[in-house]
Amino acid sequence: MRGYPHCSTNRTKGDLFSFLVARCLVGNPRLILMDEPLSNLDARLRVEMRHEIRQLQQRIGATILFVTHDQEEARSLADEIFLFNNGKVEQQGSPEDLYFHPAARYVAEFLGKANLFPVTLRGEGEETAIYAAGSDYLITKGDIVRQSRGDEALCMIRPECWQIGPAEGDCVGLPATVVEAVFVGDRRELHVDTRIGPQTVVIPALLCRRSSLFNDRPAADSSAARSSLATDCRATTRGRCLADSEPSNHPREEP
Repeated sequence: MRGYPHCSTNRTKGDLFSFLVARCLVGNPRLILMDEPLSNLDARLRVEMRHEIRQLQQRIGATILFVTHDQEEARSLADEIFLFNNGKVEQQGSPEDLYFHPAARYVAEFLGKANLFPVTLRGEGEETAIYAAGSDYLITKGDIVRQSRGDEALCMIRPECWQIGPAEGDCVGLPATVVEAVFVGDRRELHVDTRIGPQTVVIPALLCRRSSLFNDRPAADSSAARSSLATDCRATTRGRCLADSEPSNHPREEP
């Protein structure tokens, strides 16, 4: 702003971002690089600017290379994500593909919360069934996409993909006990103990209010919340088998 006496230097970060974008667009570029442009903005303004960037890209038709470490920014802005790991592309694809169909454990853990546990695959094609390793607990069945060789695999289940309810008859799933239910506005995050270890389950808050599993107990009494759910509930879902079963110890890099 130096050299322009009529321009105030008391600008907000949002104003400065808009000014820099406008200066970039003067030359009518077909390719724009944005290197973590929203990192210094507050949370509310970042959401607003994501919407503005998306509208801008659609209006001018330019390709924008958007570098970010923020998973939510990557998922909400990108048509295609290139996820790097140690300088190499670990996986590329749409946000939905990388989130629901990760090719490796690194991708599954990077893009959101993931429940990971060993499983055994039985059968072929549409008759393929996934069982918790070392047990007869059927997790899911159908035409499973295999990313591993042999009968042993690592299963990835997103917290929101679990379904939880009382066990009735010979249902598919795992016996589980809800030990904690955390209210986070539009949803509840349930911390669940199972025979294969702790799992995280996400349920819409409105659905929790309608479910008999969460009725007839004081919401503020955490001990009542734990004791009101017995071990005869089961969580069922659709799973995905990943390529590697070793823990990912690499530092996270940008999508």
